[in-house]
Amino acid sequence: MARLELRFFGAPRMVLDGRPVKLDRHKAEALLAYLVVEPGEHRRSELAVLLWPEHPPARARAALRRTLFALSEVIGRNWFEADGGSMAFGRDRSVWADVIAFEESWTRASGHPHGPRDACEACIDELSRAVALQPSDFLSGLVLRDAPRFDDWQRAMAERLRALRAEALEGCVRFHTERAQADEALSFAREWASQDPLDEKSHEAVMKLLVAGGRRGAALRLYEDYVRRLENELGIEPPESMTALCRQLRLRLASGRDSAVEVFQNGVKSGVSRSEGLDVAIARWKSACHRGDARALDGALDSFHCRLDQGGLYQEGNVLLELALGSVSDARLVGRVLARQGVLYSCTGRLEKARALLEEGLRLAVVAGNPLELGYCQNRLGYVLFALGHRDRGLRLVRLSVKRYREAESASGLSWALNVMGHLSIGGERALPILANSLDLARKSSDEPRIASVLNSLGKEALARKEFTRARRRLEQSLERRRDRRHRIGIADTLNNLGSAFLGLGQVGSATGALEEAFDVARSIDARPLLVEILLGMARLHRTERQLERAAELASSALHLPGGWSDGKDRARTVLAELSRELPARSLAEAVAKGRALESFPGGP
Repeated sequence: MARLELRFFGAPRMVLDGRPVKLDRHKAEALLAYLVVEPGEHRRSELAVLLWPEHPPARARAALRRTLFALSEVIGRNWFEADGGSMAFGRDRSVWADVIAFEESWTRASGHPHGPRDACEACIDELSRAVALQPSDFLSGLVLRDAPRFDDWQRAMAERLRALRAEALEGCVRFHTERAQADEALSFAREWASQDPLDEKSHEAVMKLLVAGGRRGAALRLYEDYVRRLENELGIEPPESMTALCRQLRLRLASGRDSAVEVFQNGVKSGVSRSEGLDVAIARWKSACHRGDARALDGALDSFHCRLDQGGLYQEGNVLLELALGSVSDARLVGRVLARQGVLYSCTGRLEKARALLEEGLRLAVVAGNPLELGYCQNRLGYVLFALGHRDRGLRLVRLSVKRYREAESASGLSWALNVMGHLSIGGERALPILANSLDLARKSSDEPRIASVLNSLGKEALARKEFTRARRRLEQSLERRRDRRHRIGIADTLNNLGSAFLGLGQVGSATGALEEAFDVARSIDARPLLVEILLGMARLHRTERQLERAAELASSALHLPGGWSDGKDRARTVLAELSRELPARSLAEAVAKGRALESFPGGP
């Protein structure tokens, strides 16, 4: 027996025996959705009036017959039960519909005496499943311009299902909050708030969870954004409970107990400005270089390098590290500086230069007999070699770094090395357990930067599995942490991945916003390899919207932009080859030339 899968959340989609099928008529999609969601028999005359109200009765019935015929041609006739005057859609085990599955999960969870808002161990899985089944509104991608009764039905159904999802989300937030599962609670709370940008209860829940997690700056920014939205769209003030919480946060800020909040007071969204602390660190580094103070430079190197990476100061950073090389002669320290120069060069796509520096750093680490530095160089060099296309050698070095950190009992180093190994293994079966181990180590040591990085990798792993809702949750958790730290390349990387998750969920507007912001941040720090990835993401988005010339321009820019992983360049060539079958040769040539000149970059070359 044939198997039919129907998805009505978002744009209607159908899969027959594992093969996607498409209807050319919106009225056919509307008719199928109505028959599936509204069980039982329906009179043909009523269906004709529902979808063709402006037609005379005979013409409306004829249109219904043609639409039924077109529907049957695509999915088969056996799904419909009909007689002369009425018809119904026959539900059996060979039909699966996301709306029906959603309501079944909701019904099972709400059947508990406590109700869905107070989830228990027995019903949390059902509520989580219901949330995941409805990533977009009911039939949000379907618009009929001449069927007002159908539009009214669709709108009422969408509102009812959205309200049920909000209750399910609230139940998930309460369940995870009561069990001190902070990341899970915050993820569900954010999804709840994103469903209705003006809802007070969900935004207050997000704000409280951020405060409880020590992320007061993020809570203040959320409050300020919410206040502006309420004022602009409704002309009202926020609830007193949220305002009181905001006052408490600002009092803590005034007392000097929350320096992290200054990021948001200054209105920095993506971290595009230098902090005063970085300028002080640069001044101290220069002073130590002029004095030739090897001990001070050695002690400050790792934290200084992290600050340079966090601020996206790759070119300036390498100049500053070069000052140290000219002022000290200790081979061990020289090797450490060279390795960190290599990491900065890799971020701007100068991979061969990065490779040479890291190989020299590795050689000097072997001579010095420093196991932690040896693990560092093996890990970073393995990553660069993988990016250059030497995958086997790259992975072998990363595995050696894992072994090195484990032998040295360095939880922080081991977490980082496992994250890199899991990231390079995405698409394989081992990636998820490796990344889960890395996250566990990072959480045990309360290493927020590491947690943010691993969450980003887990989001990317979920994207590879096409689990877009799970990817979005992980990436939003990562993004919040990276925004808190103003880690510019991290923000851009996570936004790029989040854009892919939004696109997979059919949320084109959100995908566009994420990718454009990612591009702006990555371009501001000249992160070439990441720019290639973002351009490919933009090309995929425009191709989805059938803006094929623009997609070709962006893919051409990705191909010809200096720097970037070999894999990214290969994917750009593949995209252009596929577009050559969809675009006239002249149009494709013009788009490729425009992209080669980098004229397609938003905001200029």
